[in-house]
Amino acid sequence: MDFQSMRHAPFLVDMLRARLARDADMQQLRDTYLPGNCAELPEMSSAKLWNSLSGYEDVPEVRLRRLARVAELLPDEGRILDIGVGWGEIIPLLSGKKGRKYVGLDFSEAMIDQVRKKFPEVELIHGDISHLPGSFDVIMALEVCEHIVAHKVMEFYRQIAERLSNGGIFVVTVPLHEDLKGMTLCCPGCGTWHNRMGHVRSYTPKLIESELRLAGFSILSMDFIYAHFPSGVLGALKRHVVDVGRKLLGFGATSPLNAIVVASRNADA
Repeated sequence: MDFQSMRHAPFLVDMLRARLARDADMQQLRDTYLPGNCAELPEMSSAKLWNSLSGYEDVPEVRLRRLARVAELLPDEGRILDIGVGWGEIIPLLSGKKGRKYVGLDFSEAMIDQVRKKFPEVELIHGDISHLPGSFDVIMALEVCEHIVAHKVMEFYRQIAERLSNGGIFVVTVPLHEDLKGMTLCCPGCGTWHNRMGHVRSYTPKLIESELRLAGFSILSMDFIYAHFPSGVLGALKRHVVDVGRKLLGFGATSPLNAIVVASRNADA
């Protein structure tokens, strides 16, 4: 494929990846992750961004359901690495099993400080996975991958595979079917791209599955989180409006909000 026309169109590249994953065109998909082949949004997720957000903890209901489901999927014992600990909402969900050894990792010092105040007994590390010693039975990247530019994400997966113990699992969650173009603004004065969530790529179920396979992982399971509506007439009305909107957008009436993927490292990876 000639990627020349894609070198200045990051949103078209995002759509192209989804199509290539849908069509199982793995070679062409792999090529879109090579440096310089395709346009990318600039990295927006920085320590500075998350330091500024550290004091604004917001845990919507759908996030709590996603974290609760992740906790259910984890083994009862083993060393668990949480990449991008954020506000540490998953920590109390893991505390019921004494055999679990949790380690939280984040490049935001302010986030680490916030979590340390709430959970002083937990091991927390300020930094990134590239200099982290030891191996882990579980590595989690929950709502992390969408923040990583395409030409760096395969290296991120490689570092995870290196730090997984034999028989270990990688648990990853990503938002699905995001309108990346609608979420991203360009400053007319300086030409800088801004996305308040720091997302630089969007995902479909097929794309996260294909991406992990390209990185040398086998998919063990994939779960989905859907919108929750209150009971009664108001809930039924909201559900109907959302279903109609999703049908018009082409995602279907039951389009999931997030994917939860459990993967293992291939023996030859």
